[in-house]
Amino acid sequence: PPGLVTSVLADGLPHVDSPAVMAAADVCFMYSTAFPTADDGLRLPEMSASLATVMKEGSLVVTTDTLLVGRRFAFDTLKPVKGEDGDRLNCFVWRVTGAPAPSYNDAYAEVQAHWLGDDALAENDALCEALEAAAFAEVEEIQ
Repeated sequence: PPGLVTSVLADGLPHVDSPAVMAAADVCFMYSTAFPTADDGLRLPEMSASLATVMKEGSLVVTTDTLLVGRRFAFDTLKPVKGEDGDRLNCFVWRVTGAPAPSYNDAYAEVQAHWLGDDALAENDALCEALEAAAFAEVEEIQ
């Protein structure tokens, strides 16, 4: 029903641990630094493939300091926030596009083949510009 809020604490990937909850979600907030990343420490290949199989079109995913990758995730907004200890966190908002991937294996193969090149920002000019603007704003704040 509208207005329903559900919390899922999962040890694994959403397509395994909570597919029905994730398929119904309009917004998913993730403490994504707790999940495995690619070698660059920035991209979330397994989580991206998992979410690509269950999230509905038009829903939003918010990650912290890590990036979703794949054709289903369009960068929407970057919101820098300060943590309790004063450290800066980057909250990335992603809009889910298109129909769910047919399977985790298909989605993961696509991520591996097309989204894990040397440059994490090569496929996302808007994200690159947002990170640059946030970095300049942080420098101005320090000065």
